[in-house]
Amino acid sequence: MAVPAPLAPRVSTRTAAAAPPAPGAETRHAARDAGLLAAVGFVTGGSNFVFNVMVARNGGVSSYGGIAALLSMVTIAGFVASGVQYAMARRAATWDGPPRALLAASLGLMWPWLAVVVALFASVPALSAYLGVPDAATVLVVTQFVALLAAAMPGGVLIGRRRFALIAGLSVIGVALRLCGGALLARVMDATTAALVASFVPALLSVAVFLSIALRMGSVAAEAGAVDASAEDMSAGFATESATGAISSAALWSLWAMPLIFARHLLDAGSSGRFAAAQVLASGVLFVTAPVAMAFYPTIARHRQRRTVVVGAVATLGLAGVASLGMAVLGPWLMRHVYGPHFVVGARALLEFGASAATVSLATYAVWTARALRRRIAPVSVMVGLAAAAELLVGVAAPGGLETLAVLPCLTLATAGGALLLAAVSRSRGRSRATPAVVVLVGDEA
Repeated sequence: MAVPAPLAPRVSTRTAAAAPPAPGAETRHAARDAGLLAAVGFVTGGSNFVFNVMVARNGGVSSYGGIAALLSMVTIAGFVASGVQYAMARRAATWDGPPRALLAASLGLMWPWLAVVVALFASVPALSAYLGVPDAATVLVVTQFVALLAAAMPGGVLIGRRRFALIAGLSVIGVALRLCGGALLARVMDATTAALVASFVPALLSVAVFLSIALRMGSVAAEAGAVDASAEDMSAGFATESATGAISSAALWSLWAMPLIFARHLLDAGSSGRFAAAQVLASGVLFVTAPVAMAFYPTIARHRQRRTVVVGAVATLGLAGVASLGMAVLGPWLMRHVYGPHFVVGARALLEFGASAATVSLATYAVWTARALRRRIAPVSVMVGLAAAAELLVGVAAPGGLETLAVLPCLTLATAGGALLLAAVSRSRGRSRATPAVVVLVGDEA
């Protein structure tokens, strides 16, 4: 069991009640869990598409660009909160004590997020003016971010302890609540407010359910001879790890969301609405593939085996490829007959959206795998940061049309990844040339 190096470990006095699963068995369990969560991700992605169709029909093509931009900010907030969630998940996966002690020890380290929330509330007028939406709508987005942060810590405990069936069931319930709430609220309030409030309710439910279950969990059987640390020891570094994870995750989703914000600001209202509709359809690729990282994360963090990493990467690539091709083939028909004739986008643009979604999916898996292994984090983070900076520069300095914005995440991530790979190869060759030859003489040669 991994223990932070600077800490003085204590040998656990608990006796294992049963032998823990072997790494190979846990890899198979992770693959099974990934299948379950991918199926739930398919349902979630489909429901997200239906929800956005409903919102688009209620608000119209001209206002839908603004609504979609706000909803994308909600998704960015969720990815930021996932930094907290996965920092807690790694600790829950590598520590066998009661989660309530871990939660209590980590709660006091959440103070930097209070400053983030205050800064977000202060930026509401500027964000609202840029997107052309009411201040009240932006306030709802920030409030939902607070709820997502509150759910992240107990949610991370559930991930670390592999309670994926519970997570899947709650996700399906949240999907139903969001759809029903959106349909009912649209009758009594404007489309923007209805969409945001309907998205807020499942977040509140997650806070209540995750926290109540995490607090009731007890200790688990420790491996024989395992090294154990206290909850306070395990929580060390939580603020830094959650912040860096949040930055990486937010940068990844920003790569996906920035083109939508550029489209809202730079394109005409109709083109912005069509871009938003097509990107929501392509987001289904991300919904289907994101659960793979969640399912494999505890096993990778606990055992750090290359085989587990490779299996998860292949699963991510396969799901992303199939979902992207399916979207490119079926997407034009869906856009015309589900959204309506004013939202039609060509197959070429949808294929570019799919390529971008698949690239972001692979980068997401790489980010969380690196963090689970606690190594090679810097190269992955640099890749994402370079891609985000390049996309921001292109979007601001050289704005293009709908298709250019659609393929932008794929181009920037591929370019940044290729540049880092070339740099690594060049550095490796430089080291090999600089290594002096050593001749060892043995036996009669001496």
